[in-house]
Amino acid sequence: MMAELGLSAGNSAIDFGCGKGRYTIPLSQALGQRGNVTAIERDADELDQLQALASAFPTPATITPLHTSDISLGSIPDNTVDAVLAFDVLQCVKDWSCFFTAVSRVLNTSGALHIYPATIPHPDAIDFDQLTTALTTNNFQLKAQRKFAMMHNKDMVTDAVYTFSALHATDP
Repeated sequence: MMAELGLSAGNSAIDFGCGKGRYTIPLSQALGQRGNVTAIERDADELDQLQALASAFPTPATITPLHTSDISLGSIPDNTVDAVLAFDVLQCVKDWSCFFTAVSRVLNTSGALHIYPATIPHPDAIDFDQLTTALTTNNFQLKAQRKFAMMHNKDMVTDAVYTFSALHATDP
């Protein structure tokens, strides 16, 4: 899945709301020894579990855990990230505009925002039309939609991941 999303060796990525690392560890494997993953999570216990799992699996890319609930990504420098993963987490973000503005700031010009909105029916599902409106309002453009078999909570599901690019001031 990571390769199909365009993530490759040497990239820098953020796994926003990484939890225990369900996607962080495969992301690290895809990015290789020169890659870097910033694993952002507001729950310190989840980050502890991620670090324990990372020691049990090969994780060639550097994983930097970041315990914060700051959706402005204030500690991440501008234009330094190739990809941001927001998988099944946007229902916990109260201010999408602030978050999307921050993502646009940290992404480099060829970077991408990959969203798994968990559109399968469950209590925390988000409305995809609202999501695309918020992204468009914040200068993002849908690039691709791909379906993958993946774990969602404790179930194997087939669901869509949406890839968006940020429209920068220099874009037409």
